[in-house]
Amino acid sequence: MGINYQHSINMDLKQNKKRKFIRSLLKWSRNNCRHFEWRVQRTPYRVLIAETILRRTTSKAADRIFIYLIRKYPSIHQLAIASKKELAKDLKPIGLYHQRSTGLIQAAKFIEEIYSGVIPKSLDELIRVPHIGDYAASCILSFGMGVPVPVVDSNVIRVISRVFRDEVGARPSVKEVIKFLSDFIPQKDHDLFNYGIIDLGALICTYRSCGQDRCPFVNICDFKRKNC
Repeated sequence: MGINYQHSINMDLKQNKKRKFIRSLLKWSRNNCRHFEWRVQRTPYRVLIAETILRRTTSKAADRIFIYLIRKYPSIHQLAIASKKELAKDLKPIGLYHQRSTGLIQAAKFIEEIYSGVIPKSLDELIRVPHIGDYAASCILSFGMGVPVPVVDSNVIRVISRVFRDEVGARPSVKEVIKFLSDFIPQKDHDLFNYGIIDLGALICTYRSCGQDRCPFVNICDFKRKNC
């Protein structure tokens, strides 16, 4: 009886911490999330373009060419029939332009041929598309389609492994963090939730520092309690 009672208390404490995490994160996100063009008027196509150009480059660099690309290639069809040489030239300012142009055109052609030009709405179907991995697929679902799934990158792993270190450990895998977040990601505002963790990891809970004076989780963070 004593063991079960203690287990119940521990479970309640964990759930309470997760609720506090959600409330604090959403409040912080509404006031501090970064502004980028791909976060405005979101559609699955705009998110697909954004995630392709964001790989291995800075957000500021990607932001400079995003609107130009959307205007020049406004749909999957226009992208599928694009000149690879011309698209590579358009992508040159952010680097890896041959790789990115090939990936975008191959993905667009696949969506045209297999899904009649409509970006699919399930994770399994999305990752069938060439050059769309698990991360980009999650972004398309959450940010472009309103599906409440976790979006996990290195920033998110760092934030979760610090705030919830007692539960997930210091070095959780991507799959472990996805599973952990899937249990309590909010159905409403899941996009703001995902953007918030990404941005908090980029701006405050960084690789080099723990910005505890500005962190909304300062009172519930396992890492801060043990190390700061």
